Amino acid sequence: MTIGLIMLAGPSLAGLLLAGVFSGRAGLSKMLVRLLTWRVSWRWYAVALLTAPLLTVGAGVALSLRSPEFLPVIAITGDPFGGLAYRSRAGSTMS
Repeated sequence: MTIGLIMLAGPSLAGLLLAGVFSGRAGLSKMLVRLLTWRVSWRWYAVALLTAPLLTVGAGVALSLRSPEFLPVIAITGDPFGGLAYRSRAGSTMS
C-alpha cells in the first residue's frame, strides 16, 4: 500500500522539488498559481471526478440485479465491516 502511495505522489513531488531547485520561491508560487487557476467550468470538474464512481455503482447495481452473487457484502450480512471479516475468513489477503 505504501509503495502505491509513493508511486502516485512521486511525479508531483519531483515537480515541486525541481521547481524549487531551479526557480526558487518565485517558481513554486508561480506553479501554485497555475495549479489553482480554473480554466473550465465547475461542471467539467464534476464530470471528471464523478464519472468513474457513478459508472462503478451503476455496474454494481446492474450486476446485482442479474445475480445475487454480485450483491455487496453489506447487503448480505447487514454489517458495514462484514467485508473485512469475509475476506479474512476466505483466506485472501488485502495488499
